Amino acid sequence: MNSPELRYKDTNFITGLRAFAALAVVMIHTGGAGLRSFGVIGSRLADSGSAGVYVFFVISGFAVSQSFESSNSYQYYLVKRLRRIVPLYFFWLSVCILWSGGASAYSILMHVTFLSFLDIQVANSIIGIEWTIPIEIFYYLLIPAVLIWARRLPTLCLITLLALTLHLIFQFLAALSGDKTSLLRLHWSPIPYAFSFSLGMLAYRLKQTWNPKPWQSYAAWAASAAILVAYAIKPGAFKFLRIDALVLFSSISFIIITSTTDSNNIISRSVLCSRPIQYLGLWSYGIYLAHLPLNGIVVSNFSLTPFPNFLATSALTIAISALTYYLIERPGQRWRAKVESKHDIKMASA
Repeated sequence: MNSPELRYKDTNFITGLRAFAALAVVMIHTGGAGLRSFGVIGSRLADSGSAGVYVFFVISGFAVSQSFESSNSYQYYLVKRLRRIVPLYFFWLSVCILWSGGASAYSILMHVTFLSFLDIQVANSIIGIEWTIPIEIFYYLLIPAVLIWARRLPTLCLITLLALTLHLIFQFLAALSGDKTSLLRLHWSPIPYAFSFSLGMLAYRLKQTWNPKPWQSYAAWAASAAILVAYAIKPGAFKFLRIDALVLFSSISFIIITSTTDSNNIISRSVLCSRPIQYLGLWSYGIYLAHLPLNGIVVSNFSLTPFPNFLATSALTIAISALTYYLIERPGQRWRAKVESKHDIKMASA
């Protein structure tokens, strides 16, 4: 089964990565799935669920690069991307506004224009996790210009390094001020995530020329696992090196995406490309948008400990997300396919 978004050079496994990233975010917002009962290390593993967002951003950098370079124009590309993200986002905005009894006209305007990251008072005020959507749109607009300018791999490597430097500088300045509002304003802005998106673009460029061997893929996965274990046991060492969760998990996502194909690793072949995980990956955008409002329903009706809460919320979210995928997301993809077909015919006859 092929993903409608990532049919590119043996990379259906990336759809599987989406599934685990989405479930990681569900885990952190439902109490840690019981991991916190295992002490300090368990709590650190639970907290790492928030890194699912960074994985999404790296994947998005890869997917957007592929989408732009397979499009015939910037306008054509942008319509494709907006059709991918806007319908379901507006649906959940509407549901949450109606469920909560309303929102200010200003807040709604900032959300529907994707400018909510400019005001932290409204950036995350309707769905509860929507701060990432304007960041996605920001990089949808920016990435094509970067790809056009940075056609050579060394240039893109330099941009990635500059993005990392920018992230570290702003993190240092925000921490130095000691102002939690400044930290939150930075967290909900596009600035830190330039590194994640640039790694996605870099992975896309590398996969155009590099066909990793199985041993290289297994070595990358083993090294990534070892780094994650070290991070859970001794996070202070990473903090001393200025390696925060964004840098760590974005880098690991880059390593996995770059070194893996659907066929060169048994994990990608048997797990990430398995039919259930591929379906979850296809529904992952819906899972991300729906899980927090639906968790509110679960919590208000049942007194559950973290692990049952995670299971109940995941089950309900997956069911609703499957439904919205076929009723909202899939029709948009079919419409897009028709538009692409007509556009290709027109271009061929021009």
